Amino acid sequence: MCFRLAVSSRRLADAYVSRYETAYSLDDCKDFCRQEEAFLCRGFAYRRPLSQGEILNCDLTGEDPSALDEYNSYHFHESAVTDFYERVDCSAMDVGGAGVGGVGERGDERDDGARPSGKCD
Repeated sequence: MCFRLAVSSRRLADAYVSRYETAYSLDDCKDFCRQEEAFLCRGFAYRRPLSQGEILNCDLTGEDPSALDEYNSYHFHESAVTDFYERVDCSAMDVGGAGVGGVGERGDERDDGARPSGKCD
């Protein structure tokens, strides 16, 4: 299972969050989504911790990301430290890393404002 950065600097509205988790890294949040059993996790919003001890920074959703509009305030809220990732088919990704912005098994984390590389293990 792979994830693609779909919406930058936006937090998922509470109405669309199926479960809140505490993640220490982007990889942790990705793993929560991958391992969710109560619903089909179709994406997540990951908020980079600003301080030690920050909790509930990984918002999982069962909503179809294609039905969410990043500019609709009922779907997303502005948040400079939060990005939304959607689940995608790894075979549809550019496995060579040329640039579809995917986050594969290694969870290439964005740290400079650029989209992650298109790697998927």
